Amino acid sequence: MTRFLEIGSTLVKSLDHHHMSTKFGTLVFNSVLTILLLVVFVGCSRVGTAQGWSGGVVVDESLIIGSMDGQLLSINVETGRHDWAPTLLRVDEDKDDRRAIYGTPAVYKGVVFVGSYDGKMHAYALDNGVLLDTEPIADEIVGGVLIEDGVLYVGSSDGFMHAYDISIRGQEVTMERKWQFQTGSSIWSTPQVFENLLIFSSLDHNIYALDLSCNTCIEGGATKWVYETGAAVASSPLVSDGEVYIGSFDGNFYSLDAMSGIENWRFTGASNWYWGRAVTDRTAVYAPSLDGSLYALDKNDGNLRWESKTKGA
Repeated sequence: MTRFLEIGSTLVKSLDHHHMSTKFGTLVFNSVLTILLLVVFVGCSRVGTAQGWSGGVVVDESLIIGSMDGQLLSINVETGRHDWAPTLLRVDEDKDDRRAIYGTPAVYKGVVFVGSYDGKMHAYALDNGVLLDTEPIADEIVGGVLIEDGVLYVGSSDGFMHAYDISIRGQEVTMERKWQFQTGSSIWSTPQVFENLLIFSSLDHNIYALDLSCNTCIEGGATKWVYETGAAVASSPLVSDGEVYIGSFDGNFYSLDAMSGIENWRFTGASNWYWGRAVTDRTAVYAPSLDGSLYALDKNDGNLRWESKTKGA
């Protein structure tokens, strides 16, 4: 069976539940290792310009990942060899400096969807890397792509969350706009879906939940709930067991009820921003901070279990 695994965050989807249950411990270890590396290498970045690199998604034996120089790669996880020649994104002549991939790709029905920094959504054939479609969406795309029930969701730096209906017929791919929702600032996070709610963050300090059962509500600017933090939020939400876990540039890490947005607890022990998405092993939440520490927090009350310091800024 086809397996999907997102690198640098939590388990996204799996059609082989037995296999994934036996690998869950390894997944958590690798995820924690990944976010520790993020703490080290992103520690001195600035909020004004997107920096970093794409996350990856594993499909069967292939790692699909993007690069800062605008290449989409498919690498065999057993051999390290390329499944097909790296694909260089096509950009307009006046946007050559925006030939970059920062967000994690998504794979749906044998097609890789990836957003590029020049604001386009690209669709590539998973088996050979052939470009199938390109859709201009916004001026800049930094966050990753989420596909749920045939709908693609992605945020953009102009402050919009976009939804597109996807149709795939053989090698023909179409993306038709479903709706867009405007926030007060750039969206650099990757959204998550929980119980028909689309949950994401924005640099306008807020965490949003939209009711996906009411498109007209979203088009009219209505939200299910909004939670305001003390500063910009670039981190992507972790949704687990009905709770949303996310850090902010205000230096706090929050647990919110996913259905209501009510705060359960907050951890205030960090001395710098949160940027990377947290991971969980069902009993603890592991939150990387740009103060150079990885914090293990009790899921129920946010109490600190342990702190692992790195040499990052």
